[in-house]
Amino acid sequence: MLLSSLHLSARPEAALAPRSAYTPELARLHDEGLKRLRAHVIGQVGNDGAIRDRCASRVLESALMLHLLRAEDAFPGTQRGVTTYLETRRKELSSLQKGFGGAAVALERELADAVLSGGTPDEDAGVEVFDTFEHFTSERKRFMFHTLLTELGVVDSKVRFDLAAVRYDLYATWVNLEMCALKILRAEQQGEPGAATAEDRGWLMDQLATGSDRSIFEADVFAHAVALLAARKVSPGDPLVAEGIEALLRSQNPDGGFPFIAGWEPFGTAVAGLGLLTAGTTSEVTLPMAEFLVKHQNPDGGWGFAPGVRQSDADCSPYCLEMLRGADPVRFAPEIAKGERYLLDLVNPDGGFGTYRRGDTSEVGVTGSSVSALAPHRDACAPVLDEAVRYLLSCQRPDGTFERSWSLSEANAMFRVLFALRHYASGAPEELRAPVAEAASEARRYLTSTQNVDGGWGQRKGDDSDVLSTACSLLALVCCEDVPPTVLRDGVAWLLSRQQSDGGFSSVPDSAGPRPLPHDLPVLADGYALLALGHVLSA
Repeated sequence: MLLSSLHLSARPEAALAPRSAYTPELARLHDEGLKRLRAHVIGQVGNDGAIRDRCASRVLESALMLHLLRAEDAFPGTQRGVTTYLETRRKELSSLQKGFGGAAVALERELADAVLSGGTPDEDAGVEVFDTFEHFTSERKRFMFHTLLTELGVVDSKVRFDLAAVRYDLYATWVNLEMCALKILRAEQQGEPGAATAEDRGWLMDQLATGSDRSIFEADVFAHAVALLAARKVSPGDPLVAEGIEALLRSQNPDGGFPFIAGWEPFGTAVAGLGLLTAGTTSEVTLPMAEFLVKHQNPDGGWGFAPGVRQSDADCSPYCLEMLRGADPVRFAPEIAKGERYLLDLVNPDGGFGTYRRGDTSEVGVTGSSVSALAPHRDACAPVLDEAVRYLLSCQRPDGTFERSWSLSEANAMFRVLFALRHYASGAPEELRAPVAEAASEARRYLTSTQNVDGGWGQRKGDDSDVLSTACSLLALVCCEDVPPTVLRDGVAWLLSRQQSDGGFSSVPDSAGPRPLPHDLPVLADGYALLALGHVLSA
């Protein structure tokens, strides 16, 4: 029996369109589509309980790897494979114009053009997206991409950065590695080689040698490739460079390109597992999935996005925590308690949760998921939940949306917040009940007004419909009152129309990293579609 307070595996009651609002044909298609999708997802569960899938290739990492291999004059066969991928992707990009669209697509085209043709760098091309990106990470990203795009020959950036102010002890493990490497690269670009100290160079090489339990540093292809570009300048011919390249080669995809990350099994397994629980899947399937998560819980009680990643995070951990609770709250009680303590240690003075550690800037999506994951123990952490909900309410924009955080889809953060508010509402202090209800109403008004004519939703208002945005929009709406019957009906109909012959789904790249650049985690389309169809069917 699932706990009624669960974030994603529970089925919150809401005043939705009853099944009678469906046509008989749509009701049949919904039932059948859910069964086919559930079977498809079960078929992806390995013997160890994990769901595995490859992160799709991306121009950025592929360009970095081709540049690195050329610089080292290594692996000509691999270089040919990467070149083929970039040429193919460049042709595809020529027809893409929409979505986050414009800027990210233009950057990819310029990257592919520069690396393939070796054209003359432009002082401004390619960096506009980062110069105008508004986010608490924007200054760091501006430094990162002015440096990388100069290294790759895309731009000839003349911007001067204060390298003495560059820190690499404030962030997630892989970001610290990136920042140290970028400092070394930028010092050379700015004609200030002494700005990268012996301490900086030594720290970089030490991290490559000892800073990760995986051969690819924290499973992050991007971070490792950036670090190797700096390491080959610090210590030419060092075995760490050759070993790092060989490790990265093992992540190459069949299309010849390279992905952003080389594994994300806990995150994918938790999302898909919660979808299976929502769809009523038996413990014979879901218990091994939960046991896989237990095996890869970090000593601090949290989870990294991939096995062996030392850095836990509050994006993945709430999903894993709720999967354990949904699978068997008694059997996994010790691990659940550790996971709850990990989340509680991340609470900031403003009431929100940072992604990696206390003191990180609070983020809406991870705060919403953390509130839901902690809601079953409301009696023990009521003050924390109250302040977190106040933080969430303060972050809602006038149009009903929230900052998009780790997803490019507005609906992702919205559904995470709305699930949190829905489960919180019954025990909310009197002074928060009306604001919580109004926040849900504002979100509902936005989602119902931005539904596309075809019934689906895009990442933002006006974008073409896609599977992940539609699934997240439906998940948000199951938490709202007074949803017009046609909204749910048309949304489900559009989603089912995108189901593939094998029962699964595919979608546009939705996850962001390094933010705001999209990368594709294909199996998440299955996981979120399963969650959405299960929740709407049971509502």
